[in-house]
Amino acid sequence: MKNKKSAGILSKKFFGKFILLASAAAITVSSLASCTVDEALTVADSLARRYYLEESAEPTQATETAPTEASTQTPTSEPVVQIEPDPTSADEPVEQPYYVSFAMPFLDKAHGGVDYRVTQSFSSTHGGLDIGVYWGTPILAATDGKVVYAYNDGDISSTSGDLRWTYGTFVVIESYDGVYRTYYAHMSRKAVNVGDVVKQGDTVGYSGNTGRVSSSSSGPYAGTHLHFEVRVWNGSSFIKQDPKLYLPWWN
Repeated sequence: MKNKKSAGILSKKFFGKFILLASAAAITVSSLASCTVDEALTVADSLARRYYLEESAEPTQATETAPTEASTQTPTSEPVVQIEPDPTSADEPVEQPYYVSFAMPFLDKAHGGVDYRVTQSFSSTHGGLDIGVYWGTPILAATDGKVVYAYNDGDISSTSGDLRWTYGTFVVIESYDGVYRTYYAHMSRKAVNVGDVVKQGDTVGYSGNTGRVSSSSSGPYAGTHLHFEVRVWNGSSFIKQDPKLYLPWWN
């Protein structure tokens, strides 16, 4: 049978060490009162080793983890809206409405010319505007467009039944949108032909007195003037309109 002695006979050195370590392990002295010296020393030695290792170990420092891209995003409860691309390709031009502007059919005083007098206005029996432009003065396109008619005096017989013979030498320009036609009549000669594309301000002919004109005087220049018309497409035909509704002098 093993030689058992009470733990109370332990030397103060071993007992103090044992009490310190036993307290750290939550072991009370009373629980060891019946153990042998060898057993007590074994427990004390084991606890001492554990205590030494715990005291000598360097404390572990918490390392900061760099935030990921996902963690830096601000949370939101709203769903992400996907924007649909514009169905119109950047290479395809978007059709824009065409705007027709009008200018005076001659060079007026504001542009270095002369403010010619209106000799006859538009009425139910006179489908245009007569302006006393001097003989040989350039007649200018009032709009951009294309020449659709261009006749010299005599091209249309006076006996044909076509009253356009009364216009003498005349030109008709149709705007690019096909809505407006402008007439320039009684010219001494024309400067364009059918199919020509003209810009506003281009010379289309020169003032004269061809066709049917009336004058109180006589001579080669008697009755010289420009007969100017504006006709507007109404869906089935071109209807004569008062040129003063379109020309800048009155607008």
